[in-house]
Amino acid sequence: MRNSLTPRRSLLIRKWTRWVETIYSNIVHLADNRQIFRDTQAVAKSNPRINKENAFWEFILTCYATQASLAVRRQLDRDRRSVSLRLLLEDILKHPHVVTRRRLQTFLTRYGMPKKHADTLIDKTKKMGRVHISPRAVRNDLARLRKTCGKIHRFVNKTAAHNSKHRQRSLPTFSDLDLAIDCIESIFKPYLFLVRRNGVRRFVPVHAEDWKWIFDMPWRLKG
Repeated sequence: MRNSLTPRRSLLIRKWTRWVETIYSNIVHLADNRQIFRDTQAVAKSNPRINKENAFWEFILTCYATQASLAVRRQLDRDRRSVSLRLLLEDILKHPHVVTRRRLQTFLTRYGMPKKHADTLIDKTKKMGRVHISPRAVRNDLARLRKTCGKIHRFVNKTAAHNSKHRQRSLPTFSDLDLAIDCIESIFKPYLFLVRRNGVRRFVPVHAEDWKWIFDMPWRLKG
């Protein structure tokens, strides 16, 4: 089948596809780390003998909070040398005509899906207009990304990444961090489908083995 995309549109699709793959990898890593952190907390809370104030638990909390906050900030980065969800949305907003309904219809119907069902699947993203992606939907996503992740972004810029003289008066909480991660996942998911034409239910990967076996072993050997 002849490629119906113009050279310019084809270049943009290829660029966005590379960006989407990078962003997807970053989000999977972030989701995996959050799940490991939650599982570790659950193990500690289930055992009153170790569920006590301890420098090690403070270390784990600090490491996770710093790593996750930096990962959230990365998705709001505007440096043109980097790849971020914010840059992807801003670039799509400049060229909304590139992501078309017809392109997705062609892909889905090629594998036997009726056109009606393809349209229903496309409409579920709530991003597509009659012809191409809705600029209004992209603008709304950008606004939601900046608003929900703004507190984490400012925290990293002023506190975690730099020794700023102007520290935040109200530091973000773990709830703020969770909201930011959830926001990034929910915003990105439709664009994974619209650009790369892949769907995903959840970003937490399935490990080949249960990594929590390490907690069943004694950590400090005597003698």
